[in-house]
Amino acid sequence: SVNMRDRNEFVQLIDRYRLGQAQRLSIGLTLRSDFKWFHTSLMLAEGRGKFLKPKWIENRESRVPESIANACRQLVGSTESSIRDFAQLRIDLTRAMATAVNELATLSGVHAKMLLAVCVDEPGIWIDDYDGKKTWQPFCEPEQLAELTGLTVVDALPGRDLAAGGRGWPLQPLPHWLLFADRNKTIADQPRLLINLSDYTDLTWLPESDGLDDELPAIRFARFLGPDFERRLIAGCGQPDLSEARRDDLGAQGKVSTELASEWNEFVDRQEISRNVPDQPTIQLLVDRSVEIIRNERLSVGDALATLSSHVTIAIKRFLAKRSARSNCRLVMAGGLSRHGLLLSEINQVIGMPWLDASEINYSAGFSRSATGAMMGLMHIDQMPVTIPWISGCETPRVLGRLTPGNPGNWRRVIMEMGDCRPPVMKLCEAV
Repeated sequence: SVNMRDRNEFVQLIDRYRLGQAQRLSIGLTLRSDFKWFHTSLMLAEGRGKFLKPKWIENRESRVPESIANACRQLVGSTESSIRDFAQLRIDLTRAMATAVNELATLSGVHAKMLLAVCVDEPGIWIDDYDGKKTWQPFCEPEQLAELTGLTVVDALPGRDLAAGGRGWPLQPLPHWLLFADRNKTIADQPRLLINLSDYTDLTWLPESDGLDDELPAIRFARFLGPDFERRLIAGCGQPDLSEARRDDLGAQGKVSTELASEWNEFVDRQEISRNVPDQPTIQLLVDRSVEIIRNERLSVGDALATLSSHVTIAIKRFLAKRSARSNCRLVMAGGLSRHGLLLSEINQVIGMPWLDASEINYSAGFSRSATGAMMGLMHIDQMPVTIPWISGCETPRVLGRLTPGNPGNWRRVIMEMGDCRPPVMKLCEAV
């Protein structure tokens, strides 16, 4: 006779084998926060739900027309805008999105029937309502994008998290875990730390697991000052046109300022930017205060850059110290870290942990967000919750995004995929 525990373990093995055979294509599209570029990723993924794993990723970068990029920046920076202007901008931007998606979709060739959906992860517009709460409006017009590409569209990702009591961000930690964590089917024993430089320095702790241990892995997230603050600081010092190489040279010659570092540490602690992103005026006040210290202490731009690199590196080291002291931990690079040579050198010197070879996960560091978007599109089709309550603040994990049907053939395949998928076996306490 087979007891219930053995039977459940046997069913889990069947699920792992069955779901591991499914291979599907999806596209992730993201619009950079400066509105200058689209990043698109075509992903071939294997498995469903918790068993999702990327097998192959192809990336492209497409220029946003300058007139559209300027209109986006003006709209985000203005306090008042007409509904007509916003509606027209959404149409123009979505047409440009469709061109970027179609260029990448042609790479699927004879396997086009495996291409299910395009997931749009874009900045949108964050607005304070009359109660002081944040609301979010998307730039993407999903009906138009579905019509122009023929693909089912998943977009408006922050909306459901906001409705569930969350902040609408960060939404990437669980997809990042699916993409980058050690999920070896035999022995998973290597924790990893994802370091992502976009506007801020985002850290995501990725515990090792094959995905069957818990309902949600023990992922942790933290945010610190990053490239956006660095650009503002350099501009405040009167040298906005510094090249990357020149910036690294000046920082390497600079000295760390205790007063600057203390000011930034107090700001991070006071604002809790891992939970509450400061608004632009608040960041500008910190820049102005920093420039005042630089002038009073007669510091150079190199001193400021060296201090910022030291500040970020120490923050990473402290974050790691709270998670694991194990020697087999690996660092994973994402975003623009490779373009910040001074910070990369500081991390290598102070932290000293080895980096995960990108070839091991077939991944390009500059396209982390669009690759994550492709993963999130498949997670929506599999009806897999994305939000993590202790990170985004939502009450309950929720499936994110709204679904807009593509052409009839594509929509039929999506419906079949959603109908075939069933959640894997879990422990009774997790189900409750």
